[in-house]
This record gives sequence, structure tokens and C-alpha cells, in this order.
Amino acid sequence: MTLDDFPIHWGMIFQVLTLVTIILILWQIDTAGEVDKLRWNESSRIIFQIRRATMFLEAIALIWAVIYGHNRGWQPWPPLVAFLFALDLNIASHIMVMRADIVRLRQILGVLSKG
Repeated sequence: MTLDDFPIHWGMIFQVLTLVTIILILWQIDTAGEVDKLRWNESSRIIFQIRRATMFLEAIALIWAVIYGHNRGWQPWPPLVAFLFALDLNIASHIMVMRADIVRLRQILGVLSKG
């Protein structure tokens, strides 16, 4: 028995996961911007801008992949769908870590501003 024996629409799953990934990337960009404001110093400005640009490039590449595949009737390989699912989990975990950092950095800045 193989994965081909199941009536799975890999193309639809890929498109839905891509949409979820793009939403997560946009959320990650927003959250990273908030963290960057709390960590801001002039020496790291270029690093923050590069990180933001690469996140936008990831989203653009995913949109391009869906359009490219749809125009050619392409069905993604199941391992590619699994990779995209893992990427979603990775991005979601990064967002959770950054949100915890926001809380921690605000507490630190609050203590420093009082002292």
C-alpha cells in the first residue's frame, strides 16, 4: 500500500498549507518588528532589515510556487507537503518564542525605566 492508493488531493493540501504559511509569515514579520523595536540599537539595524526582507521573500516564493504549479497542473510531491507542514510548525514556534520575548523585554525595560 502506498500513498497513491489513497484519494488525497495533494495539490489542494499544498495550496491550503501555503496560504497558512503566508499568514504565519506575515504574523512573524509583525511580531519580529515588535521584538526588534524592543532590542533596537544602531549596530543591528541592517540585520533586522535583512531578516525582514528574507521573510517577505519566503512569502513571495510560496505565492509564486502555487501560481506556477496551478498554471501547469502540477501536483506536489507528498514530501514537499510534509516539509511545508513542518515549516508551518517551525514558524509558529518562532512566533511563540518572540511573543514570550516581547513580554520579557517589556518587563526588563519597565524595571530599568523605574530604576
